[in-house]
This record gives sequence, C-alpha cells and structure tokens, in this order.
Amino acid sequence: MRNSWQEEEERKIYFGDWIEGDGDLPGGQWADGEASSEARSDAEDGEPADGEGAPDRVRKPRKKKHVFLKTVLVLLLLGGLYVIATSPLFEVRGIKVEGASHFSEAQIIDLSGLETGGNLWKAKLGAAEKTLLTQPYIKAVEMHRDIPHRINIVVTERKELFALACESRWLILDDEAVLLAEADVAPALPLVEGIEVNSTQAGVLLDVAQKTLLEDTRNLLAAAGKEGVPITRLVVKDTSAEAYLSESFKITGSFENITKNMNGIAKVINDLAVKGIYTGRILVSATTCTYSPEL
Repeated sequence: MRNSWQEEEERKIYFGDWIEGDGDLPGGQWADGEASSEARSDAEDGEPADGEGAPDRVRKPRKKKHVFLKTVLVLLLLGGLYVIATSPLFEVRGIKVEGASHFSEAQIIDLSGLETGGNLWKAKLGAAEKTLLTQPYIKAVEMHRDIPHRINIVVTERKELFALACESRWLILDDEAVLLAEADVAPALPLVEGIEVNSTQAGVLLDVAQKTLLEDTRNLLAAAGKEGVPITRLVVKDTSAEAYLSESFKITGSFENITKNMNGIAKVINDLAVKGIYTGRILVSATTCTYSPEL
C-alpha cells in the first residue's frame, strides 16, 4: 500500500510538469498521456484541435467575379450608346434659327455646317458655334438639341451704328466700334468724318489714333438713335461736332453738350417740323438748344 508521503510526492511531480508546459495547454496532454480537458471539449464539439491536423480556411474567388460583372456592364453601356447614336429615332429633321436679321435663316444654317438627316447626338454643335462666331456680324451663339428631331440656333447679331470715312472707303462699325465690314459706296448710315484710322481687322475693335474721339462719337450717335434724331453725317474735331440732319440743317456744339441734351434737341426738331422748317442750325450749349435760320 502507498502511504501519504508517496502520494504527496507524486502530486508535486505531476503539477510541476504541468507548470513547466506539459500540462493542460490547448491541444496538449497530461503527463499520463490523457488528452487535456480543452482538447477533449473540442473533440466533443466536433471541432479539430489547433495544430497540424487543423485544415486551412479557403476563400472564395469573389474579386474575379466582380471584375467580370463590371466588364459586362461597361459593354452593355457602350452598346446602348451605339444604338442611340445610330438610331433613326434621333434623326435631325429640322434646324430652327432665332435672332438673325443681317443673315437669313438659310445663311446661318449654311455657315454653321449643320445638316438635316444625320443623328442628333452626332451633330457637332461646338464646332458649329465656333464657325459662326468667325463672322463679324455675329456677337454670340447658343445651340441646343431639341429632342428628338431638331437643333435650335439662337444668334445675337451686332448692329450697324455708323460708317467711318477711311481714305476712299467706308468702315461699318457697331456700337462698340467693332469693324463689321467695308464698303466702297457710302451706306445708309450716319457717315462720320474726322477720325484717323491706324489699322483695320474685321471682327475686332477698330484701331484709331484718337480713341477718346471715337468713344465720344459712339456715345453721341447712340443717344441720337435712342431719341430718334436722324443724323445723316457727323463731322468731328477735338471736342466739338457738327451733326447734319441734311446738308441744309445741322446741330453744332461740344460732344458733351449735344449728347447730354439730345432729348431737348429732339423737341426743337419736332417743333420746327410742325412749322414746316427743315433748314438752319441748332446751337447747343450746356443748358439750352437755340435755333438759327442761318446755317
């Protein structure tokens, strides 16, 4: 029989082995070869203990599947765009033009390069806008597609304000002094004399020696147009001007006084017309408009 002293010694040896690492570690065994409690628990639950026998977890190849789906979607999108771009459902059957007066509707369409019969989405509106803007008379252009069959073109044209004498020709300008065209014969516009021209280029501001004089001329003629004063010829020099309503009827004064008092000038002209007077001179000061029968 084993005495208590021998049992005590066996317990010390047994627990000493466990403390040094041979005890109940995961997947380990007791000194007598029996499986540890954790290992037994795993076995009972049907799960393999950690160690060489545990199988590796395998991941599913999801990334390749996502790439495939994205590729299919892109191809479907491109196919849809191709169908839209070639479908007769979006055939251009008409081109509408608004805002044109110097050019006819047919001229605007011809200048734009746009045509009916093509696909609405293939029409190169940006290129057509740039082409139209090369015309000096066209200040701005807007285009848009009117689904499903029409293109709309809206143009803003420059308006002729006066013609400036330059050697043996006339330069036609708008209210910003942009050169619109040149003419050999005097056009039916206010004809301006007395401004020296440096250089000319259609579609840009006219280059002149007396820039302030040109600006004063524009302001005076714009005011005359607003008040309905029918100036046919304007002779300018420094700060003064002679504005002819006809060769026998004129307005004289400084640019500032004439421009500022254009409303008063219009009233004097109307009063004289009621009396049947169409000759003479209207002298304009800072505050008054005085009529004289002497030219």
